[in-house]
Amino acid sequence: MTKHQDTTALDAPEAAMRTELACVGSGTPVPEAPRSTSWRRLVHTLRDSLIEKVITASQEHIRRDAHTAGVDERTFEIQVRLHIPSIPNAELRSRNAGEVYELVRSIALTQSAEIRQGLEDAELYANTSLLIKQYTAKKSLALESLDGDRLPLRFGAVKPSVGHLYQRRLHYLRAVRSDTHLQCGIYLPGGTYPITYAAFSACDRPYIADSLIAEALHCPIEECLVLTRMYGLPGIPANLISLTLKHAIRALRRNGEYRLLLTAFNPMLGFTGAAFQASGFYPFAVAPVAYHYTDRGNFVTRRGRRSTSRHATGTPPNVLTVRGIDRSMQKNVIESVNVISISMDDHAFKTKVDGKLPGCDSAFLDQLFHYRTRLERAWSDQTIHPSYLSVTDRGPRSRGQCGVSSVWLVRELRKKHHADATYCYGDLVFTDSRHRPVLHHCWIEIGSEDNPSRRVIDITCDQAEALDAPVLYQRHDELVRQGLDYRARTRLTLDELPDDRVWHRFLALSDAVDSDTEMITTN
Repeated sequence: MTKHQDTTALDAPEAAMRTELACVGSGTPVPEAPRSTSWRRLVHTLRDSLIEKVITASQEHIRRDAHTAGVDERTFEIQVRLHIPSIPNAELRSRNAGEVYELVRSIALTQSAEIRQGLEDAELYANTSLLIKQYTAKKSLALESLDGDRLPLRFGAVKPSVGHLYQRRLHYLRAVRSDTHLQCGIYLPGGTYPITYAAFSACDRPYIADSLIAEALHCPIEECLVLTRMYGLPGIPANLISLTLKHAIRALRRNGEYRLLLTAFNPMLGFTGAAFQASGFYPFAVAPVAYHYTDRGNFVTRRGRRSTSRHATGTPPNVLTVRGIDRSMQKNVIESVNVISISMDDHAFKTKVDGKLPGCDSAFLDQLFHYRTRLERAWSDQTIHPSYLSVTDRGPRSRGQCGVSSVWLVRELRKKHHADATYCYGDLVFTDSRHRPVLHHCWIEIGSEDNPSRRVIDITCDQAEALDAPVLYQRHDELVRQGLDYRARTRLTLDELPDDRVWHRFLALSDAVDSDTEMITTN
């Protein structure tokens, strides 16, 4: 995202500040920050001196291995940095720099080679062959070369299926944020893939809401948006990332739905946050980083971790930054925000905003019917379950569309209500034997599996002959009393769904439903 500039070890004052950062608790201002401490010094403070020594000593190896993997040196270096914390602390400190590098070299090569494969598609469809000259990005959304050649650029929405590729295959984390609901970027002429990419999600971390939104800025969490992924294709002009942020903020301001934009960057991985600083972000907290790894050593995000993962301790924190989207909120940010330290306990346990769904009132039911209408317009052979493609008599249009529609609704409820719904696959059984069951069906539930009053939302329930309405929203125990029993065989959270077979059909549905025209307009 940004080029790594400094790899020197910490000097004595910076080391002292690092100790102070480690000692303060949640909600406690960081000494001398942020205004008496420069952005650059804060970044240096949060570097790891051991990792910096490994990177400095391994520059020639990194250059060679990056060439082998087919990526630029910075891409490869990030993978090295990202996987060093997988080494147990005792072993890490007992080895020299060359030995540490060799321990993560194989996984860095594998990850980088897979990124290269994704880049081949992205660069082709982004039309990067146009960048045969040295260009400078202009605020007027154009690229200009030294000889006066100009290439017009376009800012606009990114299709969810394209965003999936950028998150899964190109971004250094190589992990999909399943709750992404806004995606945008800058395009070259004729490009169908962007050369820069930004993804946004709703704010769902209480340790952020409590420390910043409630205490300092008094902004409802519903008006806060998080920039979760930022990426630029290799070889693009350096200031295109900040230009992308500028146009994204402008589009968000026009929409008026959000007032705060939050994001984070990790100095230990060599990021400086320069694009964020240039775009008017201010640091408001430092927060622990959860480094989780599979048994094979691959990094996984906290949202995607499994019980077999392990993680390092004692690593420097991330920098959390904030920017007001409208001018009055930005003024509030500048005047009110101070850097605090998020405690390990808050980071580990305050990870879920408790959303509240409306009761079974007419307004929410009307909203569900509105969702159903939107989904119907997007159903196609690309979204239907393959087993129904060869069926001549498919019955209602919703048949075979229950899975993708349920995934879409799970994500929409997270976005609109901060509600964690569960995607369910199983059977709808009727106690009246005259009615045929709906086998291999999908719906969503809100509440734990052992809670009889958990709520069931079935947005394609007209697949059942006994049900007339296309949408159902009721408590599970009430449905059982009426003779309807939703029996789930599989239950998946939103964060688990990208690994399910339904996800790619869901992306086709999302491409059709979620054009992002409400938020991101093309110029």
